[in-house]
Amino acid sequence: MAGRHVFGPLAGTVAAAALTLGAVGAAGAVEVPAPVDGAQAQAGPQPGRIADGVRIRGIDIGGLTRNEAVDKLLVEVVKPASRRVPVRAGKTRFAVNPRSAGLTINVRYAVRAAYNFGRSRAVPGGGVNVPLPIRVNEKRIEAIVRVRAGKYDRAARDATIRFRGAKPIFRKARNGREIDQERAVDQLTKGLLKRRSSIVFPTRSVRPDQRVAPPTVLVNRNTFQLTLFANGKRRNFRVAVGQPAYPTPSGTYTVVSKIQNPTWFPPNSTWAAGIAPVPPGPSNPLGTRWMGFDRNLIGIHGTPNPGSLGSRASHGCIRMSIPEAEWLYDRLGVGSRVVVV
Repeated sequence: MAGRHVFGPLAGTVAAAALTLGAVGAAGAVEVPAPVDGAQAQAGPQPGRIADGVRIRGIDIGGLTRNEAVDKLLVEVVKPASRRVPVRAGKTRFAVNPRSAGLTINVRYAVRAAYNFGRSRAVPGGGVNVPLPIRVNEKRIEAIVRVRAGKYDRAARDATIRFRGAKPIFRKARNGREIDQERAVDQLTKGLLKRRSSIVFPTRSVRPDQRVAPPTVLVNRNTFQLTLFANGKRRNFRVAVGQPAYPTPSGTYTVVSKIQNPTWFPPNSTWAAGIAPVPPGPSNPLGTRWMGFDRNLIGIHGTPNPGSLGSRASHGCIRMSIPEAEWLYDRLGVGSRVVVV
C-alpha cells in the first residue's frame, strides 16, 4: 500500500472519519528529551503496567495497563479523528471521510513500544514521548481529488456565433475553473496527517481560447446581402448570387484559399462555353481578390460588373464590388466560416 508516514506528536484538531488500526511494518524513532545532568532513571514499572513518565503523542499513559492505554488513546485521539474533514474548493464545500483516504492511526503499535520502557530500555529522567504512527494511502487520496475535480471543474467556453435561418445567435465567452489536482493531493495528505480542522483545495481560472467570436460571414440569398460579424460588430455589403440555372448552394462553408489578382478559369458548363482563361487585369471576372470555399467550387470574389450586384447573376459564387472584396479579404482568414441561407 502506497502511503506517507508521520511519526511523533501531531498538532491541531483533526476532523476525519473512523480509522482502522493495524500493524505497521517498521518502528519510528522515539522522541526522547535530553536528560538533565544528574537525572536518574525512574524506578521500574509495576508488573503489567506502563512505566511512569511515558507518554504517547503527549498523552500521559504512565501506570496504565496496555489495554487501558489503548482505550485512552482511542477516546482522546482516534475518536476525535473519526470526524469527517471539511474541505472547500472555491465556493464549493464538502467533507472527506478519512477511512476512504486510507488514514490509519496505529495505537496498538505505539502502546507496545511504550510498554518496553522501564523493561528493555530505561525511562529517561525527563520522561519519554512515544510517537503515534499515522499513514494515508496516496492512491486513495488521488482518487478522492480526481472525483471532486470531476464535479467541480467547468470547461472554459469560447464566444461563438450561430444562425437560426438568417438570425444570428451569439454566445458570450465564459471562464472555466478547475482544481489544481497535484496541489490538492498534497493539501489533503498534509491535512489528514497533521489533523487540520479544515482543508482548502487550490483552484484556478481557465481562460477560453476565443473571448470574441471569430470573424463569420452570413450570405442571405433572398436579400442579396453579405454580413461580416467580427469583433462584436457587423458590416453589410450588397452582393450578387448564383443565377437560377446555377444557384448558390446553401450551407456552411470554410474559406480554404485566398488569392490576390487571381486568374479566372471558366467553369465546365455551357454558361462559359468557348471562353478562355482570363489573366489578372481590369476585365478579370474575379476582380482582384478570391476567397475560395471548401466545396462546390465556389467562393467570394470581386467583380468588374458592379451593376450585377443585388441580382442572381453568377455561376454560383458570391460577387462583391472590387473595393469591398479587397476590404473583406484583409479581414477574413483561411479557416473562416461562411454561412449561406
